Amino acid sequence: EFSQIPPAARVAPKPDELEALWGKCGSLHTGAVASALYDQLGYSSGDFEWQPRLRVLYILEVFHKKGDRGKSIAASVSSQADGLLEHLLEVQQCREKAARVIFILLGKAKAAEAGIDVEQVAAALAKEAKKEEENTAKAKAKAQPKAPDLLDMEPSAAPASTAAKASTAAKAKAKALAKAAAPAVADLM
Repeated sequence: EFSQIPPAARVAPKPDELEALWGKCGSLHTGAVASALYDQLGYSSGDFEWQPRLRVLYILEVFHKKGDRGKSIAASVSSQADGLLEHLLEVQQCREKAARVIFILLGKAKAAEAGIDVEQVAAALAKEAKKEEENTAKAKAKAQPKAPDLLDMEPSAAPASTAAKASTAAKAKAKALAKAAAPAVADLM
């Protein structure tokens, strides 16, 4: 169903759509999910459009990244459908994603045998992995607030809100003392 209904202007699924699909499929029987994906890749349904097949390629790539269960699903599909995957190299709209999926699922040797520029695919995957790693590091750094330096006793080291609160509290205390001391001072005069 997921691969059958691509939006008119966008065939490639969004990351959150793929995550939602994994959330639904990740707990289902591996064989059933693999069979459904294989059926979408095949032509037995009478559907000869490239869009559903491209969406399945995206699904296979993402599932492969989801640990043992996802790899098992993707491997099962690729073992049944390696001829179909190679055929998708001939479909212009699917060529790039099919090359990546073949490289990832079937390996460098099978990709080279299929005529894929393995060096180009490997470089693209490495670049993508580095970018994901950088984004993860940035997200972690952003999520963790900077811990205050407890050994730095300079007032400028205290956060502005803490310094402002301390100043306001000191003024309020001084004002209260002055008010309380006013009658006593008046008596002295």
